[in-house]
Amino acid sequence: MAGKVNLPEVDSDKTNVDNSKSQFTQNKRLDLNDLLERMKTKKSKDLKNNIVLLSAVTIILIIIGITVLILL
Repeated sequence: MAGKVNLPEVDSDKTNVDNSKSQFTQNKRLDLNDLLERMKTKKSKDLKNNIVLLSAVTIILIIIGITVLILL
C-alpha cells in the first residue's frame, strides 16, 4: 500500500467537548505578546478590507460618472 494514515488513538476519558476547545480557552494565562500580535494582524486585515472596499466604491463611482457624462 502506498501511504498509510496514522490516526491518533482516542482516549475514552476525553470527551468531544474537551477536544473541540480552542487553544485560547484551554490556556488559563494569556501572554501579552500573543495579544499584541493578534491586534497587529487584526489591524492589518482591517486595513486591507478597508482599502478593497474603498477601491470598489471609487471604481463604481467613476463608472457611474463616465456613463452620466456619455449620456449627456
